[in-house]
Amino acid sequence: MMVGGLRSPELMAEIVANHEADMISLSRPLIREPDIISTWQSGERKAPDCISCNKCLEALYKGQQLHCAQQKPLAAR
Repeated sequence: MMVGGLRSPELMAEIVANHEADMISLSRPLIREPDIISTWQSGERKAPDCISCNKCLEALYKGQQLHCAQQKPLAAR
């Protein structure tokens, strides 16, 4: 399984097709945009908005709800 910095569905498919990995894992992009996979499946091939700042993990360390630091938590919206 490959993880880390992959932001293009085409690149992910190429990696699997080339047998460089059997699976691709996403984490931070899904924290920012939980529906990004559905967006890609609908044909829209935009890059995720995640900037890989890792500040989403800081919330967990502070006992807060996991959320993208670039957005307000869902409860605060």
